[in-house]
Amino acid sequence: MRTMTMLAAAAVIQIAAPAAHAGQATTVQQDFDSAARLTDAREWAPALAAWEALERRVAKSPRNLALVRVRKSTVLLGLDRRDEAAASAQAGLATMPETDATLQRDRYDGQIVLARIATSALDYASANEHFAAARKIAADPTERLASWWGVVETGTFVDPDAALAVDGEFPALFGNTEISDTLRGQIMTTRAQLYLNAGDVEKARAMSRDAVKALGGLTSKTDLVDVSARSLAGLAALRAGDRDDARRYLAMTGAGRATQGRFSAPAEMASPSCGGDTGLQPDDVAVIEFSVGDDGSVIDSSPIWSSRKGDAALAFARAARDWSWTPGEFAKLPSFFRSRVRVEMRCSTAFQRPSLQGYSSDALAAWLGSRGVTASFGDSGQARLAAQLRERLGALDANGPAAGVAAVPVLYALATNAVTPRDESHGWATRMSAILEREEAPPMARLAADQVMWATAEADRNQSRQYRAALTAALSDPLYAADPEARATIALMIADAARGDDRTVRTYARRVADDAALPANHPLKVGALIRIASLDFQQGDVAAARTAFERSGLGAEQCALLDAVPQMRRTNSNSSDFPREAMYWRMEGWTRVQYDIAADGKTQNARTVLAYPPFVFSESGAEVVSGAQFEASFRPGNTLGCGGTISGVNFQLPS
Repeated sequence: MRTMTMLAAAAVIQIAAPAAHAGQATTVQQDFDSAARLTDAREWAPALAAWEALERRVAKSPRNLALVRVRKSTVLLGLDRRDEAAASAQAGLATMPETDATLQRDRYDGQIVLARIATSALDYASANEHFAAARKIAADPTERLASWWGVVETGTFVDPDAALAVDGEFPALFGNTEISDTLRGQIMTTRAQLYLNAGDVEKARAMSRDAVKALGGLTSKTDLVDVSARSLAGLAALRAGDRDDARRYLAMTGAGRATQGRFSAPAEMASPSCGGDTGLQPDDVAVIEFSVGDDGSVIDSSPIWSSRKGDAALAFARAARDWSWTPGEFAKLPSFFRSRVRVEMRCSTAFQRPSLQGYSSDALAAWLGSRGVTASFGDSGQARLAAQLRERLGALDANGPAAGVAAVPVLYALATNAVTPRDESHGWATRMSAILEREEAPPMARLAADQVMWATAEADRNQSRQYRAALTAALSDPLYAADPEARATIALMIADAARGDDRTVRTYARRVADDAALPANHPLKVGALIRIASLDFQQGDVAAARTAFERSGLGAEQCALLDAVPQMRRTNSNSSDFPREAMYWRMEGWTRVQYDIAADGKTQNARTVLAYPPFVFSESGAEVVSGAQFEASFRPGNTLGCGGTISGVNFQLPS
C-alpha cells in the first residue's frame, strides 16, 4: 500500500541474548543487529538468510523466535513472497507475549505486514482488520496516522459506515499535527474518496478541492500525488453534475495528454462478466487505478470509486490484473503516463456465467431445509449483518454441540460476508465443513463450505498455485468424483481459476460439457459450453463457437455464434463526435463499447464498458457505435442478429 510504505519507520528493539557459546563467533544479539542492518538497507536476499539462521538459533526461546519471525516477514514481503511473509508474520504474532512492552513495535509491524499483503491481494476485509489491530497498539504519531489511514482507505470498500466513524476522529487526533502540505494533500484525497463512495458528493468535492490546493493548486507542474488528487476532484465534480469543472480537473492530471507516444488500449483486456459470483449488474460502474510495468503487465490495480457501495469496485480491480499491453507500444511513452492510470469500467453482459458458489449454496439450503433448518443467508455485503450474525452464533454456541446444524447457515453467511477478513472466513468455513461431514451431508451441500475454505486458505487465491492444487485434489476425492454435479462444479472452478491459460480452461470445461451423467440442459453443462464458445470465438473459430453455443440450448443469439460476424457498412461518425471539452484541453483516449446488432444491421443497446480517461469519452463512444450500420442478417422472425459485440472507438487529435 503506497501510503503505508511512505509512512513506515524502522523499529529499534533489542533481543534478549545469551553470551556466545564456545565455537560460535557471534552472539545472538550481534546476529540480530546484523540482520536488522541488512533489512534496513533493503538487501533482501542476505537479510533473509540472516533471519533464517537466527530463527534456527533461537528456536527454543518462544519470545525471541516470535520476534525473528515477524522481522523475517518484512524481508519476505520485500522479496514479493507474500504467502510466506503472511505465514511468518502470523506465526510470530501468535506466540508473541502481549505483556512484553518491548515488543509493541514488532506487534504493530506484524499487523502492518499482514495488512499490506491483504491490500495487495485486494482482500480489503482482512486488510481493514489488520490495520485496525495495528491502530490499537500504535505508539507514536507516525504509527497512529499510518494505521488510521489504512483503516479509512480499505474500509471505504468493505465497511464505509465504520470508515466514516473512524474518519470523524481525524480532527481530534491529527488536527494540530505538523505535517507537510504534500502529506496533508494525500490525506485529504483519501478522505474525499471515502465520502464520494459513501454518497456525500458535496463533502467529497470540498475535500478534494482542498487536497488540490494543499498540493499547490491547478498548475502545470504535476507529479503522481497531484494526479490522484486532481483526478478525484474531477470525479467528484462529475458526480455533482458540473461537467465543465470535472473536465478541467481531469485535463490537469495529464491523462490523455502524453507528450510522446500514446496510451493505447491494451492488447488483452476484458471487463468482468455480469452476474456470476461477483454479483455485478449492468448498471454498476467503477473507476479503478493501476500502473503498467515495462513488460506490459498491470501492477497492483486498486479501486477508486464505485456506483454501488461496498466491494463491487474490488471485482473490477481484480479483472484489470489480467490485462496486458505489447511492451513495444510504450517505447516512447514516459513512465509517468502509465503510472496510476485510471479507467472507467462496467461489467460485460456477453456470456453471463452462472454463479458456482450460488449453485452449491442452493444445494446447501435445500439440505438444511430437509433437516428443518431455515437457510436465509441474507445480504453478504452488509457490515451490520456481520455483527448480527456473530451475536446469533454466540447464542447458538451457548446451547452446546447440539446446535451444530443450526449454526451452519450462520457460519456460511459469516464466511461469505464481504466484510469478514480472510482468516476468519477460512475459520468459519472450516468449522462448517466439519459439521457437514459429521452430519453426512450430500456432496453438493458440503462443497458449499469447501469452496469458501479453499478460496480463503492463501493470502492471494488469484495468484495461488495452492488454490488450484486444492481444487485438482478435490476433483479426485471419491466424495466429489462420484457426484456428477460436484465434480462438474469443481471442474468449472478450475477452469475459472486458470483464466488466461486457454488449454486448461478448455480441458476442464470440456470435461463438464461431455459428462454423460449430466442432462444436456443442466446449468453446469450450459456454463461449460458457454466458456468453450467464448474461447472458440476469441480464437476465430466461428464454426466451433456456433456448435458449442447451439449445444447449450440458450435462446439468446450471440454475435458470430449463429453466423459470420456482420460487416460494418458505415459509421456515420464525424468530427462533432469528439467531445468539445476534450478537444479544448487537447485530451485523447479510447473506449470499448458493447452493443447488439439487429437483423437489419442497426445497432442497439450500446453501452461503454471501458473508457480512458474516465467519463471523458464514454458517452461519445457509445454514440459513435449507436450510429453505425452493419450488413443485414437473415433471422427467422427478424430477431436479434448479433448480441454482445464489443468494438473499440479511439479518439485521437490530428498530429
